[in-house]
This record gives sequence, C-alpha cells and structure tokens, in this order.
Amino acid sequence: MIRYRSKSWLARFSAAFGVFALAWGLWLLWSGVTWDYGKFKSPIFGFSGVLSLVVGVIAVGLGPLMLFAALRTPVILAADTLRVPKGFRRISLPVNDIAGVGLVFKRNQGGTGGLPSGWYLMVWRCDGHFQYTGIGYIPAVFRRGNPGGGQSRSVSAVKFNPVADTDSRQLASTYAAQVARDIYDHVMSRQGPSGPLAVQQLQKHVQAGGPWGTSPILAYWSPDGSIGPAAGPMNLTA
Repeated sequence: MIRYRSKSWLARFSAAFGVFALAWGLWLLWSGVTWDYGKFKSPIFGFSGVLSLVVGVIAVGLGPLMLFAALRTPVILAADTLRVPKGFRRISLPVNDIAGVGLVFKRNQGGTGGLPSGWYLMVWRCDGHFQYTGIGYIPAVFRRGNPGGGQSRSVSAVKFNPVADTDSRQLASTYAAQVARDIYDHVMSRQGPSGPLAVQQLQKHVQAGGPWGTSPILAYWSPDGSIGPAAGPMNLTA
C-alpha cells in the first residue's frame, strides 16, 4: 500500500493559511471574551468586541478545515484498489475498472471560482467517467518558447498553450507525473496487455470543457510521454 500526498504550492499555502486562521481566530475569541464592554460608553467599542467574537468563531472553524484539506492523504494505491478523495470522504476504484490514468491541463478563465491553471492527475473508469485525485502540478510561472531561438519568456495562463508550450521533460519530472506513472504502471501490471487500460487509454481521449466552466480542460499528458489537445464535451463525474 502506497500513500501519496499533494505537494503543490496550493496545498502548502492552504496548510499555512489554516494554521494562521486558527491562531488568529483563537486570539480574536480571547479578545472578544476578555473585552471590557463597560469601559467605553461608545457603542462602537462594544460592537468591536462582538465582532471579534464572530470573526474568531469563523476563523477557528475555517482553519481546521483548510488544514484537513491540505494534510490529508489524497490517494492510496493498494494491490487491487485505488482510493481517491471525493469531498470529505474517499471512494475505492477497483484496479480492474481503471481504463485511463494521466494529467489534464485546466485553465482558469479568471472567475472567482474554479481550480488554478495547471496540470491535474485524473483516473478514468471503464465507463468513461473520471475522478480527480487531489494531486496536481500548478506552475508558478507559465513560459512560452521563443520561435526564433533563445530563452523562453513568461506569459499569462490565458496565453499559454499547454501542448505547444509545455516542456514535456520538465512536466514528466514533476511529482504529479511521477504519481501518475506509478499508478499507470501498477494498473498495467495487474491488468495485463489486454486489460482496459492498455486497450482504451482514456487519458489520451480526454474531451474539452467539463462541468466547471471557469476551469475548462484543454489538454492531456499520458504517463507514456504523449501529450495532446482535448476536444468535445466531457462526461460528468459519477
């Protein structure tokens, strides 16, 4: 049994923010409880004490949630099952029901919701439905190659072409790609050359869009090293 934990900067930020929110919330709660409401006659000072209590309760509730989301083990690979997160629970996918393993590139369209632009590890079942794993590679800077030679230049995620501009060797060296290869190799060894993963290779037939309009799927990367664009509407998660 192998456990994989997200190592993206987003997970680290969530953990750090969770600790900060918890500490700040406890301090606000203590300030609100010990507030001398009778010391000042102005109602503003009384309101400040109540506000400290309210914000403190919210922060204390939010902090542990963010810590849990950042520190939990997202993926557990066992001999015959792959356990992946779904909300606050985990679901078990039989290894013999996996027909695709790979990374997909999702671009955030600039809305308030949606995942940050980056590559996310997904698995597909034989019926075509997919499941996120909570593991991804979110580049701090997106770079585009210079057609005339020379060094690449940084561009916004909106202008980044995940197929033409991605350094395949760099992507293959990321933690998310390594986990994808581990799962891919394990499933292939258990299913054999005539199994659904070897035959269907659904990670190479990923379709564009998806149920999250603010972060559409644009491309795929397969553990065998191939990379390509996505096209068409995608099935909803089960």
